Amino acid sequence: MAKLGDVDFADGVCASLRWLSQSLTYSGLLDGAPTDEMNRDLVASVRERYRRSGPGQEPHDPLVIEPRQVQLPLREQDPFGQRSLLPRVFCAAEYWSPTPVPVEETWSESYLVLVWWQEDWALPIDAEVLEEVRRHAWQSVAYGWFD
Repeated sequence: MAKLGDVDFADGVCASLRWLSQSLTYSGLLDGAPTDEMNRDLVASVRERYRRSGPGQEPHDPLVIEPRQVQLPLREQDPFGQRSLLPRVFCAAEYWSPTPVPVEETWSESYLVLVWWQEDWALPIDAEVLEEVRRHAWQSVAYGWFD
């Protein structure tokens, strides 16, 4: 029986949630509205912040589920560019599986950092996000670790 937070990947690997971190997407934004450019920078900085690596490996990018942006109506003179919103809650989680990735036979388990945005606090993971995650094969997105 799968536990809350477990995810089944396209290649049949069921990965277990190890940790989950959540925050409001625009926590700390003091003035104005977010723009397309600000949102692109935010996603890029999150991708860099959650890079991980196994022993002897180059850093491994997290699996980032690109957030859907909602365009806000343009004002007559909007000096900062097109205003848009990402979903309300930012989520980052680490998943684990006893299934090794096929890079080296000495690796006995594997991990993945998953990053996404959704409107409500997780868990559960938003169905649309989960559908996108399940399209990926664990073996192609996870990284190995020694036992």
